[in-house]
Amino acid sequence: MLEKSKAISFSGRSMIDNKLVATFSANVYDTSELRNDNDNISMVVTDNTLYEANKDAVRKDLQDFQSIVWAEQDKTTK
Repeated sequence: MLEKSKAISFSGRSMIDNKLVATFSANVYDTSELRNDNDNISMVVTDNTLYEANKDAVRKDLQDFQSIVWAEQDKTTK
């Protein structure tokens, strides 16, 4: 028997002065039993020096990214 699930993937980048500081990724799964609460959001810092000097801006980008992902979660759970 075929079991299927649907996932929506998101990606984002935090840029400072046209330089990549961090990348964001997320997956939101549908509401089937296979979802198993495996939604995830992650951040990878790619330039520690720029990150340390611009934490507030990068963290704001992460918050904006999280808001987009959470909006999609809200759609899939209704």
